[in-house]
Amino acid sequence: RPLRTARHFAPYAGETVFVEMVHPIDGRRRFKGRLASAGDDTIEVEVDGRVHRLPIAGIRKAHLAPDY
Repeated sequence: RPLRTARHFAPYAGETVFVEMVHPIDGRRRFKGRLASAGDDTIEVEVDGRVHRLPIAGIRKAHLAPDY
């Protein structure tokens, strides 16, 4: 399921997501982890115990990444 807007992200808080950014944030462009929260302009993704705040406008692509 592709995720594009804040409304798309909100119902999936707590789920595993994959996010690729247009520009690096905290030295990286790809994030796979738990969606901690989703606001109007940013999402927070927890990767390896660290929470990264990502601007929705800077996301190249994002989708659910369930662990099977």
